[in-house]
Amino acid sequence: MDPVAAIPDIPIASLDDPRLASYRDVKTKRAEAREGKFIAEGHRVVERLLASRYPVESILATDRRRHLLDRVDLRGAPVLLLPEDLASELVGYQFHGGIMACGTRLPGPAIGDLFPPATDAAADSVPVELVVVCPRITDPDNLGGLMRLCRAFGAAALVVGPPSVDPFSRRVLRVSMGNAFHLPIVQPTDLGGTLSDLKAAGFELAATLLDPAAVPLATMARPRRLALLLGNEADGLEPEWAERCDHKVLIPMALGTDSLNVTVSAGIFLYHFTQVAVQFPASGS
Repeated sequence: MDPVAAIPDIPIASLDDPRLASYRDVKTKRAEAREGKFIAEGHRVVERLLASRYPVESILATDRRRHLLDRVDLRGAPVLLLPEDLASELVGYQFHGGIMACGTRLPGPAIGDLFPPATDAAADSVPVELVVVCPRITDPDNLGGLMRLCRAFGAAALVVGPPSVDPFSRRVLRVSMGNAFHLPIVQPTDLGGTLSDLKAAGFELAATLLDPAAVPLATMARPRRLALLLGNEADGLEPEWAERCDHKVLIPMALGTDSLNVTVSAGIFLYHFTQVAVQFPASGS
């Protein structure tokens, strides 16, 4: 079967059409009101959604932008076609991008599903893996940016704590450029239990924070399995999580500067740990 075979579009003439319900006032409608759905906005984000495991309920396209999906496998999803002025009225803002899709949420994995508890296998047989843990990231732009970084630097998973912004909100998905659809995202109700599961799987936890006990990033060796804990945008990493970590690490900065944006600092940390050699346990230890 030709993966890009044409699928008849569905021209929509009235905003009262019930098939448009998922797209109505997307700027103001809260994500949790979508009953297990999410909205992907922009043709590149929609393309990555269509290339993922997530089911796609429908695609909304303006007549001016429909061509952007001409060479994309739509996986049988219906395309609801609207003039741009009607589409803008529907979504609640100027819809210049012209492409949007409604997807279905899937249950996220648990740490135990991704990384079973460590065994007595030889240390060099354990995969080299890095997990990013965000106990409380509340800014959609930051979480979306962190998703892009995780994919760019090969993180094995992203853990998003309960107080954080919804990782499948429209804004987060847009900033992530659709990388959220191809990254294991763990959303625990009990972050403490998840950190325990990471340790049981052989991960060492590293807190990123300003602390007298923190070592400069350049001096920290890379464990074979590393979980990197990032702090909240305004308050940093809470003590309850920092105290559970095996390492404390910081990025040295010029005097008078005490912090970086969380996505900027995450990029520095992730780049460092993808470049340095893994530290192997001493023989006989």
